[in-house]
Amino acid sequence: MTKLTFVIREPGGEPEKRVPVEDGLTIGRHPQCGCVLKDGTVSATHARVSNVNGALLIEDLGGTNSIQANGQRMAKGETLPLTDGLSMLLGQTEMVVVDETPAPAPAAPAPDPDMTVVADVPSAADSDATAVGSALAPAPAGDPDATVVGNVAPQPPPPPTPAPAPAPQAAPEEPLQAAPVPESAEVPAPAPGGDAEGTLVFGGDALDPNDPNQIIALRASLTKLRPRLVFANEVDPRVFLIESAEVNIGRSADVDCTVEHPAVSSKHARVSFEMGSNRFFVEDMGGRNKTILNGEQLAPGTKREIMPESSIEFGPIQALFVVNADSRNRPIPADRYEAALEVLTKDQKLQPHQRAQALGDTTPNERHVGESLLLTEVVTVEDWREAFKDGEALIRTGMLDKGDDGKKLKLIIGIGIGVILLIVLLAVLF
Repeated sequence: MTKLTFVIREPGGEPEKRVPVEDGLTIGRHPQCGCVLKDGTVSATHARVSNVNGALLIEDLGGTNSIQANGQRMAKGETLPLTDGLSMLLGQTEMVVVDETPAPAPAAPAPDPDMTVVADVPSAADSDATAVGSALAPAPAGDPDATVVGNVAPQPPPPPTPAPAPAPQAAPEEPLQAAPVPESAEVPAPAPGGDAEGTLVFGGDALDPNDPNQIIALRASLTKLRPRLVFANEVDPRVFLIESAEVNIGRSADVDCTVEHPAVSSKHARVSFEMGSNRFFVEDMGGRNKTILNGEQLAPGTKREIMPESSIEFGPIQALFVVNADSRNRPIPADRYEAALEVLTKDQKLQPHQRAQALGDTTPNERHVGESLLLTEVVTVEDWREAFKDGEALIRTGMLDKGDDGKKLKLIIGIGIGVILLIVLLAVLF
């Protein structure tokens, strides 16, 4: 059987390590991955190895930084066979596939047909006969004591009688045992008074990383919601996709989401997902620099729920929290974004050509107009959050301009108001 190994070279002077390639191996920065990388540019769960019809494949799980295999960038969900010499980049980490299959043992040499065989094997015809040569032949007839010397042609032996096959026996039953858990996938025991560091919690129940049903359910929920943080950082504007039930954010290289700024604490905040209710929370980790949610400073260790289109400040770095669906799995209506654009345009914070460009940059279910405006620094996080909130009033009153339909609605409302005023006036006069 082919035995493949990953030879891993991480940035920052980390020592080279070797990890066997196995079916189900997960690769990423999260401590519960089978192959844990310290590289801050690697996603929490970046890639997975699977066995398909006997071939080992690697799958890109769609993190912020995709896999580059032999210089070609892989798409989210794409798989690639793992072969000897394949070179990949995960973030800034180089991984090379090496075939370490043991060489087969050398075959036994063929016998030499000219080799002289001396055997002290008695003949069937004479128990005292001596054989010297390549084989023993029967003594000539009439002389039982004759000695045979020479290169006598061997007589073919009778075909062996096959031994009777043993009767089949039922294999002894053994108690079923759970497969051994690799050390890298162990869940730390919970500390007194709370959950252990790194334990994922769903509505009070700890996630078992060895339970495939829980992992599949978590992945399905996060895929549908597609939660992300849009960082409006002029040095590094980017979108960070939340792919696990816990994401630690800070300046340190060993957190899930690294934010490079001296005013951000090394372990600044934590965003967590409660799968039972489809809700997200943010918690300040107690550093010197504070976490602010929608303008309100969080007390250390206090969890607060994050609503769609909320603003979060990690020190001076602002981010917008975005999801594709609410806690009831209902998609965010498109008119909410249209209403926010209407507010920004009326407030002269957005020009018509910028609005058109933002609409052209959006991708269904991938990025909405607010993200595009933030990443191009047209508006701030606070601008977008306030416009998104004020847009609700336009929707409630039916004043959102949607072309001809919106104009008709405004006309109907105007006529209605005019009729009411006329009735009031007539009542006063008469």
